[in-house]
Amino acid sequence: MAVVRVATYTVEQGQSDELGRRVNDSLIPVYEQQPGFQSLAVVDVGDEVISISRWDSEDHAQQGAEAALAWARDQSDLVTGNTSNRIGEDLVSS
Repeated sequence: MAVVRVATYTVEQGQSDELGRRVNDSLIPVYEQQPGFQSLAVVDVGDEVISISRWDSEDHAQQGAEAALAWARDQSDLVTGNTSNRIGEDLVSS
């Protein structure tokens, strides 16, 4: 069973494409170096993006969250805040 981290970030208006580029260029490589990382999806919902990552344990998900929050702080010209950060077990997945 996987552990899922769901985080919501506020983003400067009109900057989602640039954020997506940066995620591909620099966040995914950070995640790939983290133990237990399985996958990442980032969803554009207007003035926010939702990050959904899958991990093999809660400890690994928490470590990934810390890495992601540090990464987001370095993107302060685009990411204006972290509005939620939740970690839980995947109940259903296909």
